[in-house]
Amino acid sequence: MTIVFVSVVAVAVLLILLLKDQKKPEDQTGGSKADFSRRLLFTESEAKFYHVLRGLLPPGFEVWGKLGLWAVVSSKTSWGKIAQKQIDFVIVKMGPLPDAVLVIELDDYSHRRKSAQKRDAEKDAILEQAGLPILRVPVANVYETEDLWNKIQPFVSSGDEIV
Repeated sequence: MTIVFVSVVAVAVLLILLLKDQKKPEDQTGGSKADFSRRLLFTESEAKFYHVLRGLLPPGFEVWGKLGLWAVVSSKTSWGKIAQKQIDFVIVKMGPLPDAVLVIELDDYSHRRKSAQKRDAEKDAILEQAGLPILRVPVANVYETEDLWNKIQPFVSSGDEIV
């Protein structure tokens, strides 16, 4: 009877070990189904700025947000420098081939850190080399629309004033 008991315990332990090592069901991305969840496109601060900016643009221009830097800059030799960087907003001149005319970065308190300042300087240099202007705007509770318009107006072909 002792041999039967030891055998049953041994089989139970083996089953537990085998079941423990089984992976969770995976989806087609190779990750566990529980690894992914939906998130909002913008933070509250970004959404507030987006709506102000969108309201200022003349017909024929749109604002796009949360793009990879690679969407507006190409490189044959330095892909690694742009592959993981993101830009907050781009003003796009619409047409058969939409064209980015101005990158806008919304800078919150985190941009005061030295590491963030270094990343910002790298991004600014890449955009400058690519010939794409960048405007850095500090996060605010209220945005002065006339001031913002004066900063973006040179990059949009319409000379319309704010109404």
